[in-house]
Amino acid sequence: MNLTMRTARAILGISHVKGDEDMHTQTSIVRWGNSRAVRLPKALLETAFMAESDLVDITVEGELIIIKKAKSKRKHIPLAERLKNRDGKPYGLTDEDKEWLNMKPIGGEQW
Repeated sequence: MNLTMRTARAILGISHVKGDEDMHTQTSIVRWGNSRAVRLPKALLETAFMAESDLVDITVEGELIIIKKAKSKRKHIPLAERLKNRDGKPYGLTDEDKEWLNMKPIGGEQW
């Protein structure tokens, strides 16, 4: 448990709550589709006051990957807004895109 959490509990007069114990576990990084994943034991999440489906912030500091429970939910961005370029205009097909889409099959592709 870090000093900040310990100090906060002392100020609030909380002597013992679930999660007071520091916890260590070792696991491996596994493939999950095109990504990689780490399975977190339920007891580890409970110790950190986290649960399945919680939104988390992930940062990297040197060799450390830090996972913290997010303070707020992500802002919903409508699809139309997500599809705009940085200059505010909607995405369109470039000449290269059009050329690629109009290419004749090279091998034995079936269209």
